[in-house]
Amino acid sequence: MEILETTLRDGSYPIKFGFTVKDTALICSGLEMAGFNLIEIGHGVGLGASESGHGKAAETDEEYLKAANAVLKKAKFGMFYIPGIAQLKHISLAAKHNMGFIRIGTNATEVEKGEEAIKLAKSHGMMVFANLMKSYAIPPKELLIKAKKAQDYGAEVIVLVDSAGGMIPETVKEYIKVLKEGLNVKIGFHGHNNLQLAIANSLAAIEAGADIIDTSLLGLGRSAGNTPTELLLLILKRKGINLGIDINSSLDLGYKFVAPYLMNSQLNPLTPIAGYAEFHSSFLKKVYAAAKTHSLNPRDIILEATKIDKINLSDQVLETVINVLNNQGKKPNKLFPSNPLEEKQVSFSIEEDLAKSLSDLKNISSKFNKKTVFTIVLTEKPHDPTVILPFVIESTEFVVGSAEVFKNSQMDYIIKMIDGEVDYILIDSKVLPETKKTKVLRFNQLDVLTSTGATLVFDLCKEKCKALIIGDNSLAKGLKIKLEMQDYLVLNYPGEKELFELVNEADIIIGCSRHKSIGRFTLTQNKIVIDLGIGTFDDTTVKSILKTKSLFYRANTADALIGEIKRITATNQHLTKNSGKAIINEVPVVGAGMMGEEGDVIVDSISNPKKVIGIADGTGHVIYGNSKWDLRKQKINEHIYKKQLGEINSDERIFE
Repeated sequence: MEILETTLRDGSYPIKFGFTVKDTALICSGLEMAGFNLIEIGHGVGLGASESGHGKAAETDEEYLKAANAVLKKAKFGMFYIPGIAQLKHISLAAKHNMGFIRIGTNATEVEKGEEAIKLAKSHGMMVFANLMKSYAIPPKELLIKAKKAQDYGAEVIVLVDSAGGMIPETVKEYIKVLKEGLNVKIGFHGHNNLQLAIANSLAAIEAGADIIDTSLLGLGRSAGNTPTELLLLILKRKGINLGIDINSSLDLGYKFVAPYLMNSQLNPLTPIAGYAEFHSSFLKKVYAAAKTHSLNPRDIILEATKIDKINLSDQVLETVINVLNNQGKKPNKLFPSNPLEEKQVSFSIEEDLAKSLSDLKNISSKFNKKTVFTIVLTEKPHDPTVILPFVIESTEFVVGSAEVFKNSQMDYIIKMIDGEVDYILIDSKVLPETKKTKVLRFNQLDVLTSTGATLVFDLCKEKCKALIIGDNSLAKGLKIKLEMQDYLVLNYPGEKELFELVNEADIIIGCSRHKSIGRFTLTQNKIVIDLGIGTFDDTTVKSILKTKSLFYRANTADALIGEIKRITATNQHLTKNSGKAIINEVPVVGAGMMGEEGDVIVDSISNPKKVIGIADGTGHVIYGNSKWDLRKQKINEHIYKKQLGEINSDERIFE
């Protein structure tokens, strides 16, 4: 038997189909080097999914095909094909780029829909899989009848698919045995992990004679994920089965390229219910909408719907289920939030550089669940045409795009394009423009530069050394104040001495003139030099400095910018969500950071309190511990506990 590695296809679901060409090339190369022979790539839903409205992938089908074809030398790569979503032309496109196998996915009851695709793919010389999705919906012998049709069409592998992750090992073994005995082709198994049985089911399939098992690195995949590649390899090794795959390389691949994506995975209380009921996750949006409209619990809808149909959730079935649940008098789900899973149709009609920046922001944000920020600096003088910086900055919390402009009209144009596409817009301007969707906050590029310069000096000159600041602007003055506060001796240019003398007297030289070279000099000894203004030193001076053994730095403001963004956004979040006054459970409450009258209960957040901090004494101080206001604290704690328990018993966490 062998493994079909599906990280780059099924694993794209939890990262919103965000694998890039680079991701595809790197992971394909790594998988081939590790010894995998079958590698599945592309959009999670398969060929044609981006253009048919099933979520736009980071790249086109052809770009994925080119990426895999360019790096793979021995391993076969393939893509998924669902009739009605993909078209026959996509098979010809794949053949053009030497795709080695294709997986034709149809519901187990609708194998006939794949006939044309199977025959066309065979004519192109591809290895053809027939994936019988939701195989559990019909008994093994009925599935065999359908599988024989796919075999007759030309499929070389018939795949038992546990689409909902609800099958158990005994059942998997029964299905595989029936298929193995009744067919003359290879048998595969594709499992999901909703009941944490993906590995057990894969092992059961192997014991029953399955030839090909689907896995993904660290189990990354749709819904609760797939059989984890690394764990299955280790278990097979323990059982004495050697597939010729380097387990160490597989582990390294998973933890280097896939582990960061798991940050975006969240516990979902519907996942095990969907597995138990053998309910496909593609219908969850429909369930959420119905539950919200009719004040029902989505769990009840799923359990009732699968009693009627495990293949589809038609409007007729949904209506029947709603009537049944209403007649049963099911309690309404009071804590049902709005549905954030509605996909925005986003179209870009801006210049290529801004479109690329926004695309990068969205892609990284969707993979790692980071907030998107776009900063705009309005400069006093034009030193370049409008600049959209061609890279984004990342931190653990944010992904940031930036622009520098010198006209208000340029700034207005960019804001119009990014309004609603990013979480925050930060502007270095005296006037904040109005936006319809995205929050606009003010920031100061000068503060970022000053903080960057001061931190560099502190790190590079541990002792209180002499610092020469070249420049006579706000940046130079701000840096001088910061350094003098830490007892650094600051020299200035222009000053009483010639620049040459100052340069040789100083331990560290910081250029602060923004895009304007000031003073030419030659170093006679090694120094530490920082171009903080970017452009303080002319070409001749730069070359002369580089010829010495001096340490020459150009300021990298990324870290200071991230720090400034964190401070600004955190303050805004605190003001809008945590601070304020309210009456909760008949008790006056103030949020942390807000002055309260004597007896007001202070909580961590006025909008969503989770902790009582203390009691306000009416003079700006906090009374901790026991006081005459303990009854008030008790009433607020009761409110908090009830709310948290309500959240646990509700389905709110599904949407976070």
